[in-house]
Amino acid sequence: MNFFKKTRLLLGVWGLFTLFDLFLVRDASWVFENFQSERFLVNYIASALAFLGLLVLIASHLLRGRKKIILSFFILFVPLMVQVSYFWIYRKFVSSFGFRAFFEEPGMVFSLWLDNIPVIRIFAALIMVFSVMVILKRIQGGFHVLTQVFSGFVILVVTSLMVFSWYSVPVFQNSVLAYAGSYLELAKQKSYESFQLSRPVITAPETHKALPDIIYIIGESTVLSHMSLFGYERDTTPGLSRLEKEGLIVAFDNCISIGLQTRLSVPYMMVGLQGIDPKGIIYTYPTIINYAKARGYHTAFITAQDLFWGRLKELLIDKDVDDFENGTQFNPALSVHKGANDLDVLEKGVLPFMAKARKPFLMVVQMDGSHYPFSEHSEQEYKKFLPEEEPNGVNAFDNSVLYTDIYLTRLIEHVRQNNPSAWIFFSPDHGQNMGGKNGFYNDSFSNAVIHNPLIVSAPKDFIPILEANQHAPLSQADIVPTMLELMDLKPVKPLDGFSLLGQIPMDRLRVCSTYMPTFHNTPESVLVFNDLSYYYFDQARGSVLLKDGKTAMKFDDLEPEYREIFLRRM
Repeated sequence: MNFFKKTRLLLGVWGLFTLFDLFLVRDASWVFENFQSERFLVNYIASALAFLGLLVLIASHLLRGRKKIILSFFILFVPLMVQVSYFWIYRKFVSSFGFRAFFEEPGMVFSLWLDNIPVIRIFAALIMVFSVMVILKRIQGGFHVLTQVFSGFVILVVTSLMVFSWYSVPVFQNSVLAYAGSYLELAKQKSYESFQLSRPVITAPETHKALPDIIYIIGESTVLSHMSLFGYERDTTPGLSRLEKEGLIVAFDNCISIGLQTRLSVPYMMVGLQGIDPKGIIYTYPTIINYAKARGYHTAFITAQDLFWGRLKELLIDKDVDDFENGTQFNPALSVHKGANDLDVLEKGVLPFMAKARKPFLMVVQMDGSHYPFSEHSEQEYKKFLPEEEPNGVNAFDNSVLYTDIYLTRLIEHVRQNNPSAWIFFSPDHGQNMGGKNGFYNDSFSNAVIHNPLIVSAPKDFIPILEANQHAPLSQADIVPTMLELMDLKPVKPLDGFSLLGQIPMDRLRVCSTYMPTFHNTPESVLVFNDLSYYYFDQARGSVLLKDGKTAMKFDDLEPEYREIFLRRM
C-alpha cells in the first residue's frame, strides 16, 4: 500500500473519529448550540490536528506486538468511555477534580457511573475504536520520519496551548486530548494542602443584651426553583408557604451558595467566608460555634450525615462543641449518598436536645435532604408526586423537597410555640441540576446549583426588618454575621458577609467557588451579579468567560474592582 493511499485511510479514520467525537461523545444539540462560537472552532480545530498527530504516531510505532496494540486500544478507548459517561451526566468533560474524586472514593464514583451508564454510546465507542484499530493496523508504518517528527511537534505545541492558554476550554476540544489535558492539570495542581487549624482565642466582652437561642439548619441539595414557596408550579412546600403567609418566616429569594460540594460550602457557611481561598485562611478563622461558646452558649452539632467522611469532623468539631451526634448514631448503615432519615433525627436528636439544653443554646443541624439518589430521601407514606419512574427523576426529587418541607415546618412550628424568642436559619449547602443543558447533579455553576433558598424564622418584631432585605443580593456568608449580631459579638477577623438586620448593598457582588482547600482546591469560581448572571473565572489559565458564557478575556484585562475581589486572596 503506497504512502498516499495510507494517508487517505488515515484521514478517513480521523474524520470518522471526529464525527463520533462531536455527535456521540457530545450530542448534536450541544454542537449546534456552540458551533458559531469562535472559541469552540479555534479550540476544536487545533486539538483535532493534535489528535491527527497522535493517530500518526500510533500507526507508526504502537501497533507492533500484542502489548503495544493493547496499549493503543486503551489510549483511544478509555478517554472516550470516560468522556461519553461524564458528558452524559454533567454536560461537560472530566476535569482534574473528577480524577481526584475517583482516586479518593473509587467505589462511590463507580456506583454513580453504574447508575447512569450510557450503555449504547459506550458500546458504539467500543465498536468504533476496534474498527479504527483494524484500519490503523493495515496502514502501520510507511510514514516518513519527517511526518512522524512533525506529528509529534504538533501534539506537543497544540497540547501545551490547549492546556495552559487562557483561551482554551476543555469541552471545546477533541475529547481524547481534553482527557490528557486534565491529567496535566492534575500534575499542575496540588490535590490537598497540609493546612493546620490555628484558630484565635475569642474573648467575649460583657453584654446586657438578651441572648436568643439559635438553630442553624444546613440543608442538602435543596433547589430553590423546585420549591413552591419561591414560585414552583408544584405544591412542594405547602407548610413553608403557610408559615410565610402567617408571618412566621422570611424567604429570601436572591441568595448564592458558597461552593458546589458539601465539603466546600459547609465549612465556609460555619465561619462567614465566601470566595476563593487557595491559601486556606479558613483554617485560621473561628466557627460560629467557637463564638457562641465564648459568649456562654450551650453548643451542639447534630448531623444526619457521616461527618467523619472528608475531614469535616476535623474542621468543625472541637472542644467548643458540647454535644455532637453523628448520623451513624441514627442509622449505622448510612453512606455518602444516603444519611439518616431526617424525621428520625428530628425526633431522636434535635427535639430532645432543645428540651434539655441549657439556655442560651446554639444548635447546628445538618440534614440528609435531597442528595442523589433522590428517591431514597423521602419516606413512602409522604410521597405525593408519583410514579417515581426513575430514582433521580423529577418526581423523586420533588418528593424529597416535600419531605424537607415537612421537616422544617414541624421544627419551626415547635420552636415558635415553645420558644418564641428563638431564631432559625435554613439554607442548603448547594442545589442540584435536573438534566437539560446543565446535566445532572451538582458539578457545575448553574443557577440550579448555586441559587439557593435562605429561610429565616424570627420573633415577630424582627420580621419587617428582615423583609427589607428579602430581595437583596445575599450570600450564605451572611448567616454568621447575623448570628454574631444576635450574640452581641464582633468578628475577630474580617468576614465576607453582611448582617441580615442591616442594609445590604443592592450592587453587591458575590462569589461561588471551588478554589478552596477544604476539598480539592480546583481553581474555578464565578462572580455573581444582582440579576444572578455571572462571570466565570478559570484561575489556572487566567481567563474569564463573560455573562454570555462564550466571550472570553484575560483576567488581567478585567475591570480593577472585579480583579481585586480575587487578588486579595491569591
